[in-house]
Amino acid sequence: MKLTKLKGGKGYTTFGCMWKKGECEKDASFLCVGDSGNTVPMASRVTAFWPDGSVKWTAHTADSSLLGEFAEVSLGKNAGVSDNRITVTDKGEYRIVSDGNLTFVIPKNGNYLFTEVLKNNEVIAEKAEPVLILQNPVTTDGLNGFVDRRYHGRIDSAEIEEENDLQCIVRFSGTHTDDSGDEKLRFIIRMYINSGSEVVRFMHTFVYDGDETQDFLKGLGVSFEKPMKGEPFNRHIKFMGDHGVFHESVMTMVSWRPRTPEGYDAAQMRGEVLDPKGDDRAVMDRILKDIPFWDTYDVCQDSASHFMIKKKLDGEELSFVDSLHGQRAV
Repeated sequence: MKLTKLKGGKGYTTFGCMWKKGECEKDASFLCVGDSGNTVPMASRVTAFWPDGSVKWTAHTADSSLLGEFAEVSLGKNAGVSDNRITVTDKGEYRIVSDGNLTFVIPKNGNYLFTEVLKNNEVIAEKAEPVLILQNPVTTDGLNGFVDRRYHGRIDSAEIEEENDLQCIVRFSGTHTDDSGDEKLRFIIRMYINSGSEVVRFMHTFVYDGDETQDFLKGLGVSFEKPMKGEPFNRHIKFMGDHGVFHESVMTMVSWRPRTPEGYDAAQMRGEVLDPKGDDRAVMDRILKDIPFWDTYDVCQDSASHFMIKKKLDGEELSFVDSLHGQRAV
């Protein structure tokens, strides 16, 4: 079966193929060839059968960057997978999932989708948690207003829904709960981990079970922490969209009194490591006492095609950057 790549597609993708009645047996293997004649590693599974027991539909997963603009799936021996194959290790109360590049520590229940993500034995993200904010109307002294109620995710089960050499899908089932034990909006979150990839995809499904006159949905998503070290002005945040990257330091070195030493702010914007010494160090130390240190960044979707980044200091929203119009934050 010949396939054409959709515009804008990148990274790992899952697609389907159909087969004529009697053409494909249930134990058949499949071969994928890209537009340049290269054989592409592919994971396959059967999704439907004809009444005679032959295969009717199959689903396949492959790296779209290896396919090119066109690809063809046929019966035949699949290409070998590189060393970056998916491995899943059961450790009792949690699982270790590795894609050859990143390693995920995934509890089987609790509050977190994963407790740690490691690269080269260094923690790069931790404590991924489903979050929910409901807004309730209130009236005080004849004045109308709203209060925000914050909920945290409770994971009831974490199951491996699909596992092969190229892809692992972890299915989390749970609900959101607040400090009083109130439960709202049950959810299913699927986390897609692919061989050798640094991109992790989430599919978030939820059931609205609140009171439509009282429980207004203000926020729903996943939060996680990013461990950082070194001088605050050498810590950088990046959000990648479809058409560009938002990048800044959590402590932007722009000051007029005292003035930032010449060249430091430009070097910081380029992502260079700053190492002030002597008089420059003394000036920088004075500046550090008055410049805000952003400790929280929220990527918020406020319409079907628009995202904004909100920055917070000690949990208080003080600034936002409207910089991801028409882009999908990753």
